Amino acid sequence: MVNVIDNRIPEQPVDGLISGAFEQRYQTVNEGKSSAFKLEGSKGMLAWHLDGFYRDSVDLQIPGQV
Repeated sequence: MVNVIDNRIPEQPVDGLISGAFEQRYQTVNEGKSSAFKLEGSKGMLAWHLDGFYRDSVDLQIPGQV
């Protein structure tokens, strides 16, 4: 069983007009960069949700002959 409750379908209007979060990460081993964001809002009985994710990295490099 997988629990997929992630607030993508709002069950009730959010507090305030808009809310959100943003996160960035960096990994030194593969120069990996990742970013994620989330925005939620509501007006009256209309509620909405927007999110996104981006990731980029290079191949791992180990010492020695290729």
